[in-house]
Amino acid sequence: MTAVKRKTWKRSEKTRLGLGLADNLSSYVANQEKYLHRLVPLSLFRPANLNDLDGICALVADAEPGMTTLPKTREAVLSQIEESLRCINGDTSANRLLFVIEHDNRIYGMSAILPEMGRDRPYYSFKLSQHSRKSTHPKLQVKYTTVHLTTDLDGTSALATLFLSKAARGKGLGKTLSLGRLAFAATHPELLSTDLIADLRGWFDDNGHSPFWDGFTSKFIDLPLDVADRLSVEDGRFILELVPAIPIILEFLPPSVAECAGKVHETSARAMAILMKTGFTKTDLVDVFEGGPSIICKAEKTVVAREKTMAAGVTDDSETTSPLLHFTGKGEQFRATIQPGSLAKAAAAPNVHDILDATDADTIWLAPIEE
Repeated sequence: MTAVKRKTWKRSEKTRLGLGLADNLSSYVANQEKYLHRLVPLSLFRPANLNDLDGICALVADAEPGMTTLPKTREAVLSQIEESLRCINGDTSANRLLFVIEHDNRIYGMSAILPEMGRDRPYYSFKLSQHSRKSTHPKLQVKYTTVHLTTDLDGTSALATLFLSKAARGKGLGKTLSLGRLAFAATHPELLSTDLIADLRGWFDDNGHSPFWDGFTSKFIDLPLDVADRLSVEDGRFILELVPAIPIILEFLPPSVAECAGKVHETSARAMAILMKTGFTKTDLVDVFEGGPSIICKAEKTVVAREKTMAAGVTDDSETTSPLLHFTGKGEQFRATIQPGSLAKAAAAPNVHDILDATDADTIWLAPIEE
């Protein structure tokens, strides 16, 4: 292992590795898949800033229907960026942290943290409670599940709004986009709750219908699912006003409701698996609309927080390496990437200072990731 020293790259090297601006935009777009495959190791996770406005607008314009947490207009994107900047600088009236992942000044994904659920209004979930009853004569036993409305997640910090462009999926960027938030949480505990949660998208059938919504929640909220979901982002009081306060026995509902209660959508399964490997566990809570699962972890108990190590040097060609989360900086200057390194020797990737735009004086943290 050699001492920590920032490697200086010439302009020609940066261009060869894809760090310079593309000379021909049409050629860049036409070869996007090949370009991304070559540049996956150089992806950069960071807080969003005002210069990202056009990039995020282009990103969300390609989003699939049903992504109701994504800002859909330029004004909404600008509002979220501005709120994030206020939040990251300590404005307690702001309640959103927005992050992006980029290659060569192009935005390929975004994710967020909501520092305090239920701050402005209650955050509703369905709680699944297990019950058992026995009779002595005859000797019989019955087990059943009840569903009732709860605000158990109020006060937690939520990992939210993870979206990756179609061209970038399956290339490793999603892991950086997800785990980068845990690195930020590990270095900014003053901005967040002690509990981190993630609500995953619920299961839909091949026709794009949610059995949980169709067979249960829609019986009380007579609106299309996407309309109800969008309205809940603005003001969720109608949920409390319309959904019965009494527990409802799940076994009395169509079998399809029970089958998909707590079942994750196939597009969110990988994101859930990544978080579960970092220390998150399942809860007995599901989404009010789609029945998607909620998972939780103490912020200080994630693998990133527990096992982060300060880099003491960089790797050389003789050392065995594995993918590690590298991160540095505070506030708007926070940066993260996944690079090969050695946790046992506290050795970072040789080029990490260039990727993270860090100086020799900056502390580089390393954390393990599960493959």
